[in-house]
Amino acid sequence: MRTTGEGPVQRLGNILAVREGGDRVIWRRAGTHGWRAENLWPRPEDEADLGAHMARQDPLLVIFERRHTVVPVLSEEMLLAQPALRVRTEFSDAPGDDIGEITVPFLDWLPSDLRERGIRFAAGTERVLSGPSRLRPRVLLESRDEAVPHVRFVRLAAPIALSASDLAALAGKAFGDEEEPSYSSCPYLHRVTVS
Repeated sequence: MRTTGEGPVQRLGNILAVREGGDRVIWRRAGTHGWRAENLWPRPEDEADLGAHMARQDPLLVIFERRHTVVPVLSEEMLLAQPALRVRTEFSDAPGDDIGEITVPFLDWLPSDLRERGIRFAAGTERVLSGPSRLRPRVLLESRDEAVPHVRFVRLAAPIALSASDLAALAGKAFGDEEEPSYSSCPYLHRVTVS
């Protein structure tokens, strides 16, 4: 489903929550029934805000479902796409095939040390998510990294629509008191320590 918006960002007070993956493709309405892929977040105008947020060391919550994200797109939906998005899009050479794929680069907007940390966390969650589906937690939260405690990663085990209250609760768990002995008030959450 296509939705308009300014990208994958939601602010919760001083916490910036970023949804990694397909939500990073920014779409614009074209007429009453059409859509146009416009850009890939962060756009140049987003980078200054993101940089200022990181420089202040305000909390950043990065939420994703998978490391490899491909978004299907029709050629007509790419008519207004910026170059940053066009280079990420491939179409088949088959005659009459107007369906392509936008490959969203995983965490490419983060500094390299945080990107590597996010990749390690994603890889570390594979073991937890490989068990029977009934036993898998719905949400996996990275254990706090004392070197950079204001950045936390969250992996969703399946596509989950997070309401504003769900997101606020998740941010509260991520940046709240780490001394809490259990996640009993948040049973769908599982903390993952990755070295």
